[in-house]
Order: sequence, then C-alpha cells, then structure tokens
Amino acid sequence: MYRFGLVQRKIMLALLGGVALGLSASPRQYFKTFRKIRHEWKKIDQRNFNRSFRRLSHEKLIEEKTLTDEVKKKLNQILEEFKQRHFKSKA
Repeated sequence: MYRFGLVQRKIMLALLGGVALGLSASPRQYFKTFRKIRHEWKKIDQRNFNRSFRRLSHEKLIEEKTLTDEVKKKLNQILEEFKQRHFKSKA
C-alpha cells in the first residue's frame, strides 16, 4: 500500500472532497460532508504535529510532562474566563 505524505493527503482530500460536495443531493448532505472534510483536514494537521513532537522527544530536544487533573481544571477555568471576557456575544 502506498503511503501518502502530508501534502499529498491534503491534495487528495481537497480533490475528493470537491467531488463529494459536487455530488451532494441535498443541502443537509452538503454541509454534513463539509464538516467531515474539515474534521479530516484538522486531523491531518494533528497527525503532523504529533509526529513532529514524538521526533523531538525521541531526540531529547524536548521533554514530555503530563499535567495533573488539578492543573487541567485550573487551565480550563482560566480559558473559560478568557473566553467570557474577550468573546462576549453581541446580542
């Protein structure tokens, strides 16, 4: 099986996604397909990030540390406060 590189995957996703959107029979199917394409596009970027991170970690250029639950909760709280402060809805 042939393995696609990052750019090749993005090209194939764009081409096949365009065909799928063009063949959509209804607006609902069109937007459902569009959401899937967007999700896959992000996943490609995430895979690239993960691979790069593992490579740097393996070469001992960075060190991986996991966060405790308390730290995760505090970071989520700070993020929510930031969102409320800076992204208020304009209603």
